[in-house]
Amino acid sequence: MEKIQEIWFENERIYMQTISGKVFSRPLEEFPSLKDADYLARQKFYIWGNG
Repeated sequence: MEKIQEIWFENERIYMQTISGKVFSRPLEEFPSLKDADYLARQKFYIWGNG
């Protein structure tokens, strides 16, 4: 799997862009802790490990 370069939130979804430019999106309903998080908490979110 490619490494994720960027993450952002829009319209109750999380978007992830890989280093090759591919964009993936999932509904926040699949991530309850992110769905209930406020704007500031979401801005601090990051992927760790092999990202």
